[in-house]
Amino acid sequence: MRVSLQISILITNFISASSSYNKDSNSYGGYSNPNTAYSHYWADSKNVLADLSSFKELWVRYHNCAWSPITYTGSNNNNNNKNNGHRDLGGNNNNNNNNQCGSDAGSGGEDNWFLGMGQCVGANVAFTLYGVLPDDYIGKKESPCSKKTYINSFFTTNGLYSFAKATEGDVDISAAPQYCGYYSNDYYYSMTTGCSSSGKFTVDTFYGKGCIGAFYNYTIDTLDQMNANLTSSMECTQIYASDGSAYDYATELLTYSSSCLPYGNNKYFCPDPYYMLKTYEYNYVMAQMNSSYFPSDIKSSEEEAITNRLMASLLFIVAGVLLLASVIMRKNRDEREDVTEFKLKRRRVIS
Repeated sequence: MRVSLQISILITNFISASSSYNKDSNSYGGYSNPNTAYSHYWADSKNVLADLSSFKELWVRYHNCAWSPITYTGSNNNNNNKNNGHRDLGGNNNNNNNNQCGSDAGSGGEDNWFLGMGQCVGANVAFTLYGVLPDDYIGKKESPCSKKTYINSFFTTNGLYSFAKATEGDVDISAAPQYCGYYSNDYYYSMTTGCSSSGKFTVDTFYGKGCIGAFYNYTIDTLDQMNANLTSSMECTQIYASDGSAYDYATELLTYSSSCLPYGNNKYFCPDPYYMLKTYEYNYVMAQMNSSYFPSDIKSSEEEAITNRLMASLLFIVAGVLLLASVIMRKNRDEREDVTEFKLKRRRVIS
């Protein structure tokens, strides 16, 4: 009996550890990610993809444009020329190798030595991801994009491409160039899709050849129609169904996406509609200080079952009390009516 119990505990621990690894495969040294205790938390897009079979459905909600790291852009958006994540400059450019971001430091020559030193940054999509698990119940009037199904927040890493595909043609991105092209008018200027201060996609020009955000010049197109279509078409859109009832847009979208945090350079772009990202970050900090830390707002399945039974018992008791009170009140009312009727009959007899 003891041996069976020990084996059962080992199996349970192994399953729990495997599940946590699937949700976050990163190593944190002396502690583990406490957020894996949340039923719908997955640390990054690669973890969701690796654990795709765990989901019944996946849904996304568009939030805003995000000026963030970009690794796979329009001018090289094919399988034969990924160019190792560098951004080629479009236009009349005869020397792309000297004008790439994300390549070796200082490859831009004497006048443009800074080109190639920085990480490629461009206009990406900020979105939230939601997952419906097999045991989840979503009511008819309930949205599949809610706090209880929220997984994490993400930026795309290939601009608008993979996200726009999930709109099934409802969003036309042809007016938003995903490459960085440059032209000369006494001075060099470059042009690409950018982000406005309000989180809208725009077409912007920059001083110099590199489409570097710090050298922003002016906006030539506010892309009003495209922005409006993104908001209206992608408020809550299904991108995956385990039964095949919806086309699988999740694989490509999550392949070219990365989770974000509302801190540092991304704090104005990373959506946190339910303040869960702040909760996740708080849990990280607490786990660093105490390796056995467990999020206090998570109940075990046993505790949840006990709570549900207590609530059911309480409701039963309350219903019983109300029924008993109703019976007593009715009995008292009937007795008062009987007494009143008796007194009236007595008066009639005496008179």
